[in-house]
Amino acid sequence: MNALRRFLAWLKAPHGFWLVFLYIFAAASIAGSILLVTLWSDYTRLQFLAYILFALAALLLAYTIYTIIYFVPRIKRQITNWAQKYEFTDKLLHTYGFRTIIFAIGSLTVSFAYAVFNGTIAILSLSVWYGALAVYYAMLASMRGGILFYHKRKRKSEESVFELKKREIRTYRACGILLVCLPLALSAAVVQMMLSRRSFMYAGMMIYVAAAYTFTKVVMSIVNLIKARKNDDMTVRAIRNINFADALVSLIALQTAMIREFSGASDFKFLNAVTGGLVCAATVLLGVFMIVRANKQLQQLHRQNTEQPPLSAQNNAQILQGDTDGE
Repeated sequence: MNALRRFLAWLKAPHGFWLVFLYIFAAASIAGSILLVTLWSDYTRLQFLAYILFALAALLLAYTIYTIIYFVPRIKRQITNWAQKYEFTDKLLHTYGFRTIIFAIGSLTVSFAYAVFNGTIAILSLSVWYGALAVYYAMLASMRGGILFYHKRKRKSEESVFELKKREIRTYRACGILLVCLPLALSAAVVQMMLSRRSFMYAGMMIYVAAAYTFTKVVMSIVNLIKARKNDDMTVRAIRNINFADALVSLIALQTAMIREFSGASDFKFLNAVTGGLVCAATVLLGVFMIVRANKQLQQLHRQNTEQPPLSAQNNAQILQGDTDGE
């Protein structure tokens, strides 16, 4: 009886070597059942063994999911406790603005790499399609790079709070202007899709991975777009707006790839044109909104500066901390 109680207690709170063995056994059961069903489906005895392995695999998979759910809060607490010991990881964990800027470095790297890759192919093959994609990714890289350059300069600046805020709003407006220009590259790519039937392609099963990635990217961009509205730093909002526009373009890429993969000989030029036009229009509207908002913010900032004496540079440390600390 005591052994049974200990076993049940272990099942409720699994740990140790036996948990690792359980994971390995679950993976082997799943692989074995699939192997028996696909390779030896004509043998009755092996089919019976496959059913047993399948039932065992289902049971072990359900328990594996339970153990993962059980361990996630504990792992999260351990990671949080470790991250709080260091200034960088603590800010990365708790400061939304700082986290946005740091992740923008990765996005900048990817955009720059895509721009170089597509630009190289465009030059070698004299392709308008790859040239348009190279221009698109280069514009994304320039927007993200401009924001990161502003933050690098901001950390070393001795300008007044008024001048720093004005530069921040102007950076936000510059991103809006580039977003308005971004559909020029997109429209070139859309026209190429219609005239020469070019499209994005994914090898084999990668199209399903691309679909899941695009769906996640769009959802997260919308969530972060809403969260960024609570942040006082205009450049954080600019990054989230850029990511949202980038996510919309990913929808075009996924649509053209799925049509190419699953439509057969059907012609979907009109559908691609409509989707491309809607994405271009949404990008332009987003850019115009940023420009109008930035102009209003600049006018309000100048009015406040004329109504009261300009703030001195001694508050720069506070603005550097506060602008990227808001959740």
